[in-house]
Amino acid sequence: MTATTLIRVNPTRDFGDKLSDDTGARLGASILVKRIVLLLGSLHLSLMAGLGLWLWSDIRGFGRLSEANDCAAEFALATILGRHVPFASWALRITSFVIYAIFLMPGINLLLPIAAFLGLYFCCRHLPTPKPIRPEDPAPYARPGTRLARMHNFIVRRWAMLPPCIGLVVLLAINLVFIVDIELTLKQNSGFQGEDEAEWGFGQILAMLLLFMPLRDLAEAVLARRIKQRQRDLNLALKGAVNSNDWDAVLTLVTRGVDPNVDLEGDMSAIHAACRSNKPDVVKALLDAGADPNIEHGAKRDAYTIDRDNKDCLQLLRRVEDHYMSGEVALGLALTKGYGAGVKILLGRPGINVNFVSEARRSALEHAVELRRGATMEILCDTPGIDANLTDEDGQTALMKASCDDSIKSIAKLICDTPGVDVNLADKQGQTALMKASCSSSKAIVKLLCEAPGIDVNMADETGKTALILASTKGAESIVKLLCARPGIDVNLADQEGQTPLICASIYGSDACARLLCAITGIDVNLTDSSGRTALWWASSEGNEAIVELLCAAPGIGVNIANHRMETPLIRACFQNHERTVRLLCATPGIDVTLVDQYYRRNAFMWASFNGNTDIVELLLSIPGLDVNLGDCVGETALMKAALTGREAVVQRLCAEPRIDVNRTDCDGRTALTWAAMGGKKAIVQILSKSPGIAVDLADIKRRLADGPEPSATRKVVQDDILDILEGGGS
Repeated sequence: MTATTLIRVNPTRDFGDKLSDDTGARLGASILVKRIVLLLGSLHLSLMAGLGLWLWSDIRGFGRLSEANDCAAEFALATILGRHVPFASWALRITSFVIYAIFLMPGINLLLPIAAFLGLYFCCRHLPTPKPIRPEDPAPYARPGTRLARMHNFIVRRWAMLPPCIGLVVLLAINLVFIVDIELTLKQNSGFQGEDEAEWGFGQILAMLLLFMPLRDLAEAVLARRIKQRQRDLNLALKGAVNSNDWDAVLTLVTRGVDPNVDLEGDMSAIHAACRSNKPDVVKALLDAGADPNIEHGAKRDAYTIDRDNKDCLQLLRRVEDHYMSGEVALGLALTKGYGAGVKILLGRPGINVNFVSEARRSALEHAVELRRGATMEILCDTPGIDANLTDEDGQTALMKASCDDSIKSIAKLICDTPGVDVNLADKQGQTALMKASCSSSKAIVKLLCEAPGIDVNMADETGKTALILASTKGAESIVKLLCARPGIDVNLADQEGQTPLICASIYGSDACARLLCAITGIDVNLTDSSGRTALWWASSEGNEAIVELLCAAPGIGVNIANHRMETPLIRACFQNHERTVRLLCATPGIDVTLVDQYYRRNAFMWASFNGNTDIVELLLSIPGLDVNLGDCVGETALMKAALTGREAVVQRLCAEPRIDVNRTDCDGRTALTWAAMGGKKAIVQILSKSPGIAVDLADIKRRLADGPEPSATRKVVQDDILDILEGGGS
């Protein structure tokens, strides 16, 4: 089998046969280069070992000066780790022979360094990743915020860099020992050099090192470039294999050292694609190769976080395999930590209960919704036997929790498409997913639910509120429009207080919703709530002018329908002093300005006078049939109300009205003038005393003032001024 056949070529790949063949060829070439580099390295060690054996075989025969060699062999000393050893030492010679013999055989000479480096690698890989010290976590050796704790957190954040740093420190130590030993050896044997010989010192050694450093950097650059090119070739091959669903090729690439976290098209990783294709063996292989177990879409995660989560996920899976933890508990932990790949592997284990409910009465599906794990939700919803109708302690299903936010519409759609899901289930408050979506103004989810098979848009919660009522209360025009377009919608359904969607829209001032509702065939604009209040009554009371205008123009509107206290919309608008609303009501055909309420027996004109709104008073005076002298339950007229409350402008206007009876008395015989005098309203007393036909009963006024409580000094002065005005005929 050649290197180019390591990847199976699929003729149906999207990127074409030519690109697939080229990718396989490049991968084979990269593997061939790797083998050549290893071969050259092994031959290099063999040559160096052969040279060492040749030198140590006869140290006296090296060179042409035999006498000098004998002298050096006999008296010269070598420094090894700070200790002086003679060159002629038998132990040094045997040790050198053994070391060089180990590295003499090609291929075998690579085993020792490879074993050393792999041992260091696996030790570092299986070391537990330490956790940072947080402010809320007690630490046995350092309080959060101290220098030691900050140093600990600094190391934790760079934990993945620790093994390389340790390796560099070890290499630095070896180089320092090597340089120091050479320097000591040169100094120790300096006496053997003649005067005419050049002195070999540390400068020459340093010069040699500096000479070889560029060559070393060049070699590393060439090798690094080849390694990077090889990695790019592998990554390109992985993209092609995943896009064509060639999972055997993916497994082969994993064994060749491909980067399992390379980004694919559509912001998807290889492990995510394997999860979606239901390939747990590929998922496990990618995890073992260091893939990120988090398959959710989002910002790209750093290498340290990926490495930490990968180790944690693998450890979690091993604990399940070793029966130290149940699959259900591990499933909950994997969901919490965002290990979607771990969830996929756990769900593939025999005997695991995907419908396991935790102590908090929460299923895996609900937990995933709360954490907004969209990719993990896709895995859960595709799991055979999943029950999407499980409820928590509040009776809420996963669909209900996913229906409150448009940003997780994709999650809600996954649940709606799950076999056996009941979209009409209600929680303990009687609210369905559609109600929750309507209450949250989640337009996209409302549209999704309205299209779900079997949806009941007229269901009501325990207070009788339907989804349409909730949407009208919120003023969610788009949702009201969606619901009203649903076949079978009942726009006249009322809650337990008798409030219909139209009444709710009128209360909360949503003229857009009211307009949509009024356009629905079969809408009853005259329905009343439990207190007899219509939508027009509520709109008039709240001063929602646009809705009042809309309702007054509605066919068959009952403009005079009163509540249980016989307050009509006009009376309520005058009571609340909504001038524009009063004008709209008075312009409506059939308006009756003479109606009075049940409790006070006051009409709209009396309430307008009481509030002192001259414009409303003027408007009502222009309407035929108004009795300006009508008294309420205690006989008080509109003029008396205005005089009592000090409404000078209203009193002035009423006194100029030809129909007004300024001498009308209440049930206790008091006139408007009497009320003004008793109330200390000096300006109104002056106005009334000058009115044509006014009857001033000065004795009665004095008697009533005397029978009243003892006035204060200031009030006594005002009363005296009023009596002077009355005695002077209003002047």
